[in-house]
Amino acid sequence: MRRACAITGAAAFPPGAATPSALARGGAVALDLAPGTAVAPATALDAVVAPGLVLLARLLAGAAGVSIIVGAALLPATVRAQDFSAPAPAGSPAGPLAAIERGLADTSAWLRIEATTARWFGLPDLTTRALAAGGGWRAVRGALGISQTGDPELGWSAVGLALGAAQREGGAALRAVARRDRRLGPAPGSWRGAQGGVGIEVGGGAWVEAGADFRLWASAPQVWARGESPPLDRPLEIGVSYRARDATLWLSRGAPAGDAAADHEAGLMLRSGPLALWAVARDRPLRGGIGVAAHSRGLVALAAVESHPALGETVRLGLGLGGAP
Repeated sequence: MRRACAITGAAAFPPGAATPSALARGGAVALDLAPGTAVAPATALDAVVAPGLVLLARLLAGAAGVSIIVGAALLPATVRAQDFSAPAPAGSPAGPLAAIERGLADTSAWLRIEATTARWFGLPDLTTRALAAGGGWRAVRGALGISQTGDPELGWSAVGLALGAAQREGGAALRAVARRDRRLGPAPGSWRGAQGGVGIEVGGGAWVEAGADFRLWASAPQVWARGESPPLDRPLEIGVSYRARDATLWLSRGAPAGDAAADHEAGLMLRSGPLALWAVARDRPLRGGIGVAAHSRGLVALAAVESHPALGETVRLGLGLGGAP
């Protein structure tokens, strides 16, 4: 199976972990973490999400939900996105990458092109490159993108599509991503035969303005999946943000089904003219990151760095052109 933890760098494989070849065949990973990196129980942050936000998330996810296999791999519990992940604050409905990755329809109908690259945990063999374009007409929004991750032996390519609607008060979109392994044929023992490791996932997301200062959002990227397993088991994510002049504070919760513990994120963004700076903190395990964005006449450059206590740093760079004037 294709997995986000199919890494060829030895640094990502402490004693007891599966080898890259086993990961390429879909083997599970059992990493021996240091005592300080144990999975944390659900915190008081669970109580922050309002019942209305939970209802919005349930409407998106439906009865299908999103399942997480507990203990299958470390990285799916530490990374929420991969193929079309932009270096931007969580819950931001701006740009085609956010629409494809999370199902959050863009607030603007203007044509926008975005490119991003991410080096996950400091490993050159686990680098993602993505290009996406999106726009709309009146309330209709659409986005299309392509992505490539990893080397030819263990990597994969992806095509993403998002279609939805958005206005000033809110928006919603369906998103679909199809992936194919970059290797020439299927893994040994694969039941897919000539398909060569093809998989597809379909989900959606929505956001709504709750008054002048609050925004609620929910994203369920994997309501339905078929074929080759996706690189990440992505949970249903719900969140809320509060805007006050030049500052934005947000909280989000990624809640897997069953008895698994939830993931939480808290962040703060400060704006000053064309510049924006944000910081985030996440649990499971506890870690943090910072990001910066600079705008100038329809061009925006973004960069974000996130640390990890057991693995290396993840660095993401992005460039956007177009959008609302």
